[in-house]
Amino acid sequence: MGFIQRASRQLAQLFCKERLVMSSSQKPDLDWESRWKDGRTGWHRDEVNDRLVQYHGRLLEGANAEKKLNVFVPLCGKTVDMLWLNEQGHHISGVDLVRQALDDFVSENKLTSTVSSVKNGDGEEVTLIKAGENDCFSLFPSDLFKVDCTALGQVDAAWDRGSYVALSPEIRPRYAENMAAVIKPGGRVLMEVYDYVQSEHAGPPFSTPNDEITSAFGKNFTIEIMQTEDALEYIKLRFPITTRFDRSMVLLVRKAN
Repeated sequence: MGFIQRASRQLAQLFCKERLVMSSSQKPDLDWESRWKDGRTGWHRDEVNDRLVQYHGRLLEGANAEKKLNVFVPLCGKTVDMLWLNEQGHHISGVDLVRQALDDFVSENKLTSTVSSVKNGDGEEVTLIKAGENDCFSLFPSDLFKVDCTALGQVDAAWDRGSYVALSPEIRPRYAENMAAVIKPGGRVLMEVYDYVQSEHAGPPFSTPNDEITSAFGKNFTIEIMQTEDALEYIKLRFPITTRFDRSMVLLVRKAN
């Protein structure tokens, strides 16, 4: 499968996601959990994200055989991107509110696992699933905002393929602050984002134009738009998006505030 076909398929799968209704506590509706339980997860991809493969060197800059990173994957579901990042030699910390998603990740990849709990900075107990050889995966079935730096430990890098764009506009500033709190100074975040006329598609994923990203992250991160691709031709064949659809890769580097 060529690049254009892969990109079209990946974007289509993301946009086939049923609408996720989130409150300020980042909780989905009950039907969302039932979709995981019933295996109705058409947005899940069996292949590694092509842009992660292309740009992982920028995300994981400074890593070597002696220096393994703690890579954070917010709203991770059961993405195989976590397996791929671990194969590059790194520890993976994933968070998803739906426990079934993480259980599926463990079982489908035949990982050993143990379940315990840790306390976050507020003293709340957070469930922790340690999985894989040498506990190389730390998986938290929890509200994203309850898994803080106390629970995660030092985070060196984060891969956000569909987390920021899945959140409604009123929640995204809190997400940006949370990311700044867990990423160490000099740590990096690689994000895949989309810019289109929001009125043409209800979301998620929501449109997140560059000026909004600057407003949300600029205080605590330097921002580099590494690539912007005009993906309208891929999308308009399937969805009523007709004006524009730009797919961008954004690299955030945590400032030493």
